[in-house]
Amino acid sequence: MKDNNEILCVTTDVVSGKEIETTLGYVVGVGNVAFGPFTATKARQATEKAFRDLGRQVIEMNADAVVGVQTTATSGALIFFRPHTVFISGTAVQFKKK
Repeated sequence: MKDNNEILCVTTDVVSGKEIETTLGYVVGVGNVAFGPFTATKARQATEKAFRDLGRQVIEMNADAVVGVQTTATSGALIFFRPHTVFISGTAVQFKKK
């Protein structure tokens, strides 16, 4: 079984040298951190959480990669409790086996 470090995630719709055989569906990973300003450290933490969440879904789908990856970040408007969320989304695919 693959782990999160073995899942290829690309921002393009194709992967050089690979042919997509099956499109498995849209996937979204979500990572949250809270309290205070959205610093580079918090952005990294939320992004890592989002990739782990995405990876769990992709592994369950038995996908080879996620194509068309996009990242979105939001920050809450409350002064003392500001939840920060990173969303990573894309399309899970399987490649044609050679």
